[in-house]
Amino acid sequence: MKSLLGELKEVKEEESEKDGEKKDKKKKKRKEDAESKQPDAKKKKQDEGDIELGNIKTGKFSPFMESFFKDVEQVRQAIEFLSLKTKLVVQLSEKAEKAIGQEPEKQCSDELQVIMKESNHRCKVTKEILSRMKKGTDKLLSEKKVKQSEIRIRRNLHQTYTQKFVQVVREYQQSQQQYKIKMKEKVARQVRLAKPEATYEEIDQTLRSGDTNAVYRAAILQDSADPVSEAYLNVADKYQDVLKLEQSILQLHEMFVDLALLVE
Repeated sequence: MKSLLGELKEVKEEESEKDGEKKDKKKKKRKEDAESKQPDAKKKKQDEGDIELGNIKTGKFSPFMESFFKDVEQVRQAIEFLSLKTKLVVQLSEKAEKAIGQEPEKQCSDELQVIMKESNHRCKVTKEILSRMKKGTDKLLSEKKVKQSEIRIRRNLHQTYTQKFVQVVREYQQSQQQYKIKMKEKVARQVRLAKPEATYEEIDQTLRSGDTNAVYRAAILQDSADPVSEAYLNVADKYQDVLKLEQSILQLHEMFVDLALLVE
């Protein structure tokens, strides 16, 4: 992933290219005059560049840009964090699918809950940071407290990191979706050990409502009542993960709607 300095350099290079195109259109005499003043012009350009880049290496930022760069860094770290957690969810879904027995399955469920709690909170905080960055830039623009070059840098970085954040959140959401699908399929296989003819719709409705009799009535009346009851409890626990994943996926979807308003 690119560093903050790298992103800023790209913005600066784009500005330099535009300036270069304009200079190429000037007359030869003006170019010669500009070359004769090159030392002073070069120094001035360097000074302006230090201002635009906030002088990242030395930490000499303008007051308004310093806090902005801190926000950008927080967003960058959040993107890395969510990228890592997305990979962990994918790995955990494969582990949970193959897990046999209550203890291994409970371990997977506990790990999933921790990941979702941390990641969803980080998503919420990062969305608030991005919103604050946009509002701050709009305010500075209306009050005309900063140079246009700084406004361009703020807008470009904000848009770049908002898009990157949206992408990593979408990947995180997709990993949860895949986990949910695998758990529903596993639950269906286990339910059908007690009632082979059970449909996906029947299984889903039963486990959401908590009505054990809807699927297990016939089996519970048999001599194998205790094993079947235990199987139901195991399935019900796994389905709680499915329900929590659905809630998380819905929350992330609502976040996409809010983030869309931040991208110009």
